[in-house]
Amino acid sequence: LFYTEQISLNSDISHSFNIPVRLLKMENDQRIVEPGLSDVDIIMKFPPQIGNIFKRIERYKTSDTIVVSANKLGFLKFIIEEDQRKITIGWKEKLQIQETDEGFDNLPEEELLRPVNLRIKLKYWNLVAKVTEISSEVVLILCGNEVGVTHSYLDTDENYEIVYYINGIHNYEL
Repeated sequence: LFYTEQISLNSDISHSFNIPVRLLKMENDQRIVEPGLSDVDIIMKFPPQIGNIFKRIERYKTSDTIVVSANKLGFLKFIIEEDQRKITIGWKEKLQIQETDEGFDNLPEEELLRPVNLRIKLKYWNLVAKVTEISSEVVLILCGNEVGVTHSYLDTDENYEIVYYINGIHNYEL
């Protein structure tokens, strides 16, 4: 990777990075199949400022897991259990929600308020936070307590993307 940055009219700084890359043969690449998603509950778009909340989450080092909790009205919170404490960090504003195929118009209010809780390993969520820092747009997809997906675009033209699948840890109730 190589790029040049112009600091002023008279000076340029050149940066180069060696990034190891392994090229796959065609038959290896064709064996990789993107997993399908069933029963999508919530599709939520993150605002650009969400990185601030992720930096707060990174402070908690002794916990192994985090619960990502969201509802169909656009509320998002994170629950961390650490040293006999239960810490809840929430986003104060409603986030943009994309309706699923069934739509939300005919759902009762208790269904809209019902949270979808996904318990995952904290180290995996911290990787999501790192990708979010360099992304221009990030969408979170929650499929019950089974799986979460972040779909990140690295540029504003949506040419480069990272899709990150996270398995949920089962048998967790709040």
